[in-house]
Amino acid sequence: MFKESRLSASSKLLVVADDPDNRHALSRRLAHRGYAVEVAENGAAALAKINQAHYDLVLLDQMMPGTSGLDLLRLLRATYSQTELPVIMVAALGHGHSLADALDQGANDYVVTPGDLAAVAGRIQAQLARSQADRQTTVSDPVTGLSHRGFFLRRLGQELARRHTAAHEPLAVLLINLDGFKMLNDSFGHQAGDQVLIEAATRFHQTLTDETVLTGDAVSCPVLARVGGDEFAVLLDSVPLAGKSEAVAQALLSCLARPFALQGSHIAMSASVGIAVLTGGSVTAIDLLSDADLAMRNSAARMGGSFSTQPCACAPGPAWRWPSICASPSSGIS
Repeated sequence: MFKESRLSASSKLLVVADDPDNRHALSRRLAHRGYAVEVAENGAAALAKINQAHYDLVLLDQMMPGTSGLDLLRLLRATYSQTELPVIMVAALGHGHSLADALDQGANDYVVTPGDLAAVAGRIQAQLARSQADRQTTVSDPVTGLSHRGFFLRRLGQELARRHTAAHEPLAVLLINLDGFKMLNDSFGHQAGDQVLIEAATRFHQTLTDETVLTGDAVSCPVLARVGGDEFAVLLDSVPLAGKSEAVAQALLSCLARPFALQGSHIAMSASVGIAVLTGGSVTAIDLLSDADLAMRNSAARMGGSFSTQPCACAPGPAWRWPSICASPSSGIS
């Protein structure tokens, strides 16, 4: 019961059904069990909500006019895996003939209504727990526990896709490279290198969750990932001004100033940061990460307190990407 309450308190569900009585009855009963519940009356409304917000699970009526539950399921599975967004199909008694098709198309489970709410809640809990466990094993870097490159690119791709359907503030990608990490590995061994990666990840996470760094400008919590051996990436989902991403980069560089304790020694670490900011237009996640990588490499090549900008290779259009910004580890960004 404790495990269910803990998952319920942190889980956000979307109930999709065209019948208002069924929709609100189910949502009220689930809210009473502690879930945060939102509703959508049809497939188009559900898709709009999912494009704008994060949900832990969708309860989807299979029989809806227009875009059917199965149609919406196909659309969702083109973007989200069963782990990323579990979907439970809801069928009325005597109308479960197409549930096998739904399972073949990627539904995680199904329930028949009206039915025992405890059984429905049990199926929801099972899918939430499975999704949570799968995410831990499939999207996490085993050394630092952060998200890995594949997850970061998928999340960045989702944010870019949302910008095709609604107006958004610019987003920024920061790429951070730990300077001299290969030499440290060669000198102290890979176990010591892992300790440095873990400590750097901890400091980056603490910095990005510090309200004084974001000062309320970022709408969503930044996404932090380890995307390479000694490389970390940050996604800032809303960046009203280019100066905000620079301020975050400066804070990330500053958090490395304190020496790292390693095998009885105190090791000084620094980093090079590249920033790419998207203001509008169409670009892929790989393109934006590549822009940040190019800026980071330019920064790493200027180890003497330099600062420069790196033009982007942009597709034609009125407004695309701001130039990537390079920052040296010694001077940061100014």
